[in-house]
This record gives sequence, C-alpha cells and structure tokens, in this order.
Amino acid sequence: MANATRIEQLRRQRRKRKMIRSLIILGIVIILTGIVVFLWHNQKVQDELKGYVDGLSSEKSFPRSLPVGDLIGLYEMDNNCVVLTQSNFALFDSGGAQIFDTPHNLTKARVSANKERIALFGRGGKEVTIRLKDTDLYKKSFDYPITTAVLSPKNKLAVVTGSQSSAAVVTVFDPQLEELYRYSSAAGFVSDVVFSPDESRMAVCSVNAQDGRMISAVTIFQFDQEEPLGRYELPDELILSAVYKKGEIKLIGEKRALSIDEGGQEKAVYDYADQKLYHYSDAGERTALILGGSKEDIDNKLVLLDQNKQASKEVVLEQAVKQLTVQNDRIYLLTDEKILCYNMDGELVKEIGLERPLQKILVTANETIYAADASNILKVQQ
Repeated sequence: MANATRIEQLRRQRRKRKMIRSLIILGIVIILTGIVVFLWHNQKVQDELKGYVDGLSSEKSFPRSLPVGDLIGLYEMDNNCVVLTQSNFALFDSGGAQIFDTPHNLTKARVSANKERIALFGRGGKEVTIRLKDTDLYKKSFDYPITTAVLSPKNKLAVVTGSQSSAAVVTVFDPQLEELYRYSSAAGFVSDVVFSPDESRMAVCSVNAQDGRMISAVTIFQFDQEEPLGRYELPDELILSAVYKKGEIKLIGEKRALSIDEGGQEKAVYDYADQKLYHYSDAGERTALILGGSKEDIDNKLVLLDQNKQASKEVVLEQAVKQLTVQNDRIYLLTDEKILCYNMDGELVKEIGLERPLQKILVTANETIYAADASNILKVQQ
C-alpha cells in the first residue's frame, strides 16, 4: 500500500514538471514571437541590426557595394567614409563595417562633414539635418529654399537661404543651432561661405550682374560687428574655391588664382586666362592647379604656386587627370590607371597602380585612401 502511494506521488511530480516545462516553452515562444513582430514593423531597429551583423561578418569588409543611386561624393568623418548618392546616405568605418545606409529623400542632396558631425541638406529644400555617426542630433527648418550649408570644424553651421526682402540670407548658428549672426545680401547669389581658422569671421562668396557684366565678390565679416571688414570684386569670372588661412583668403577663379587680406586688399595673383583650368586645390601649403590646352590629355601639367602666387614648379603629366585632392601637403592625382602622389615641391613620392578605373577617391587626414568604382566602395592598398 505504501509503495502504491509513493508511485502515485512520483507520477504527480512528473506531470507537474512536464506542465511547468511546457509553460516555460510556451512563454519563450510568445516572447520570441513578440520580438519578431516588433522587429518586422520597426525599420530603424532592422537597420541597426543589419549594421551590427554586417560589422561582425568577416565578409563585410571592403569592398562594399555602393549605396543605391548615382554617386555624388565621398566625404571624411573622423577617418570614416561618408558616401552620398542621389538616393541614399551611408557611412562606412575604416574596417568596412556599414554604420548606416538610409534613403535621404532629397533633391540635389549635399553633405558638409567634420570629425564629429554631418550636415545633410538638399539644394532647394528647407531643412538641414545634423547627424552624429549613427543618430540624428538636430533638424533645422527654414522658410525659404536652401542654397548651401557649411559645417565648420568646431560645429558652427552657416546656412544660405533665399528671402522675400533680399537676394540671399546667410545665417550662422552655434553648435546648439542657436542663431549667432545674420547677413542679408541685397544683391547677388551667395555661392559659398568659409570660416576663419578661429571661427570668429567668415568670407562670403557671391556673384551678381551689373550693367551686363558678371561680378563675383568676396565679403569678409566678423561675428561681433554688423559692418563688413572688407570686400573684393572679381569681374567677368566665377569664384570656384575659397580657403580662409592665416589671416588671408585664398581664391581660385576661372581665370586667376589670388590671395586677399581680411580687409579685401589683393596680395598676390597668378593669371591663367589663356589656359584651360581642369582641377584645383588650395588645401595645402601651395596652390595646386591642373592646366592644359583644348583637350584634357594634351599639354596637361600640374602647376604649383607659392604664397606669392608665383609658379614654383610645373610637372608635365602623361595621362588625363580625373581628380585632384590635397591632404597633409601631399597632392593626389587620380587617372584611369593609377593614383600619383606628389609633395609640395612637385616630386613624385608614390605611385599606386589600379586594377580598375575609379570614379572618385577620398584621402583622409591619416592618409587612408577610400575609393568608389562603378559598383563598390573600397580601400586602396598603398
């Protein structure tokens, strides 16, 4: 009788354990189902998980497929590669992991980036998004269409918009997007804004028509006073590039390269009106120009200008140059077959052969070279 009672107790305990196990399994299934349903309907989480898995996978190193859409440009963000296409906006780290890749839904999308932030906007749109590496930080809306926006190294933001009462308005914001300074241009289209190294001033590039002539101009402002410090005009040519360095503004126009002081006085000029300008950069110690004849692959030469805008070196080039970029006083020339690297004395210091033609290259501050071919983003082996 005692044995029968003991057997019945064991049976009841076994049935109880089975029921508890079944309830635990059912609970786990319900939780997993809820997670799957949540992820299925949450695109942001899907994107983050995709980026995490991509980073873990050994197969997700360079080369990586280009984001959807025709390539607009490559930009540096703290040695990472920002990729902007007509459809998407993406960021890859130096190992090839995709930090994000998202549609931007912008017409004429443009990017301005520094080490910490990315400013994304569309020309003709009315909103600028300030983004950190993996999240939106600020969104700023405007009443009138945006012409351009420039993010400074210290996170100030200059935004050029239209206006009902003036040709253009330049608004400068502090890093928290509080308005710091505003300039209304009575006449002229504002094409660019550059900050001084200490970010207490800015140079505004504009173009206007006067008496049937095109007049480009640079106007220099200090943020603690309303009146400009100086102004310089360039008749009959567009300003292609402006760099603010060491108390002067270095300009590259269609016909001349020159430098002016902060009062708008011309300091030095180099004239190339009788030659064709193909590529240019004022990012280094010297101005680098690719000048040539009527065809890009005939009489092509690299011309280096010193601080007095005198030609200090000319290098005859054997191949057509697709892109010129300057980083750490090194000049990188992209051709169909190779990347050529020169120092500021015009000496060839490196030559990198290419397996395939490239659309664009990006050379970062630590001299990592990212590139885009017809379908991929890759890191160039040096």
